Amino acid sequence: MFQASVNDEAYDPARWSQFYKPAGGGNFGGNSNTTYSAPAAVSAPVAPAAPAADPFAALQRAQAPAAPAEAPVTRPAGAPDASEILARIKAKQAGLNG
Repeated sequence: MFQASVNDEAYDPARWSQFYKPAGGGNFGGNSNTTYSAPAAVSAPVAPAAPAADPFAALQRAQAPAAPAEAPVTRPAGAPDASEILARIKAKQAGLNG
C-alpha cells in the first residue's frame, strides 16, 4: 500500500480494505467484516447510599505513626543562642551600611 501511494495510485479497496479503512470512509466497495449491533439497554441510575461521616478516618488513625516523644532541644556547649547570632548579624550589617 505504501508503494502504491508513492506511485500516486488511488486507494484500492479490493486490495487493502481488510487491512486499512480510510478515516471517514465508508465501505468503498470492499469486504466489510464489521457487524453492528443495537446499543445495550441502559438501566436507570441507582441513588447512592448515604455516605458515612468519614469512611477513611479509622483507616487513617490505624496507619498514622505514633507521635515521637518530644525531646528537649539542646545546644552544643559553647554555641551561641539565637539572640547572640542576631546581634552579630545586626552589627555586621551596621558596619557594611554605615
